[in-house]
Amino acid sequence: MGSRDHSAELRQTSEVAWKEGHRGVFEHLCESTPHWPEGEKGLWPLHQAVALRGHPPREVDVMHPSRGAAASVSSPYQTRYPTPRMDDAALFAAWVAGDQSAGETLYRRHFDALYRFFRGKAPEDYEDLIQNTLLECLRSRGRYRGDAPFRAYLLGVARHRLLHYLRAKGTNRIDFDAEHVSLADVDPRPSTVVARRAEHKRLLEAMRRIPIELQVALELHYWEDLSTAELATVLEIPQGTVKSRLRRGREALQVELEKLSRNPAERSATAGGLETWVRELRGLMGGP
Repeated sequence: MGSRDHSAELRQTSEVAWKEGHRGVFEHLCESTPHWPEGEKGLWPLHQAVALRGHPPREVDVMHPSRGAAASVSSPYQTRYPTPRMDDAALFAAWVAGDQSAGETLYRRHFDALYRFFRGKAPEDYEDLIQNTLLECLRSRGRYRGDAPFRAYLLGVARHRLLHYLRAKGTNRIDFDAEHVSLADVDPRPSTVVARRAEHKRLLEAMRRIPIELQVALELHYWEDLSTAELATVLEIPQGTVKSRLRRGREALQVELEKLSRNPAERSATAGGLETWVRELRGLMGGP
């Protein structure tokens, strides 16, 4: 059995054990899972949180990877969850210092945004990408100086992980340019997101056909309500350029919608309220 298959089996078994209240089985799985490198000790509870799809155990002791035994609740690396009133910057600083519970709180606070970001673009690998994004946040912690909101830093890391993933997945890695290449170019299969309304189906497909950088800009603006300053941080462009990129994104999306529309009625269905329709897609991706 391959490592990916084994990991999937562990995730499934862990989830069943936790949901059915078999605490002993769950703890055994935690203890039998291979230890993570010492440099990634702050990520241990997050690996388990991803395995449980956003529902980490609230009172189960989590193993500290360098000791090979379950950490007690008095351990400096595993405490009760921090107060929700702590802001992201304080939580991140605590996480970097070794407080795993701070990392868990950050994970739960931003899981929905990361899920929406990756789910439609990498339907088979979104869990790994969420995990890799959190790992990279810790590894590149020196890049976060606190001069921008933490979520902009987090989603900026997520964007880099996505582009790296799509570049490796595409047929032309050398000439991969996210300003011109679309998801449909990388993977021509239709969207796996379930939509009942015909307008939503066409929008989902149209989003896949515009350049990736324009798609990311539109999604973060309409789904996550990022400000132009935050978008500038995520997209690594001047703030004055953000509005023009959003405009180009809307124009490109409208062009693709017209191509997908079979008659004038379909074209007019989304033309009048394009921004409203795009916002409505957020609900199809999951999260509040």
